[in-house]
Amino acid sequence: MLSADDLTKHGVCVYAVVVAASKRARMVNDWRIQRAKVLLEEVTGPKATRQALDEIASGEVRVVFPKKQAGRT
Repeated sequence: MLSADDLTKHGVCVYAVVVAASKRARMVNDWRIQRAKVLLEEVTGPKATRQALDEIASGEVRVVFPKKQAGRT
């Protein structure tokens, strides 16, 4: 079971982790669907959201913030 402390130990807020996990889960899911189509097999593996959260907690995927653009706050 992942805790909020596991996900935020790299110094990011929970909101940023949720947004990053959502984006990563979509990437994982899209990749799995494409792979399944090419190999003519069923989509398998842990749920995409769980995989994304595990990757963030382990540090495999980093949550970064874009640089602020000039004139924007």
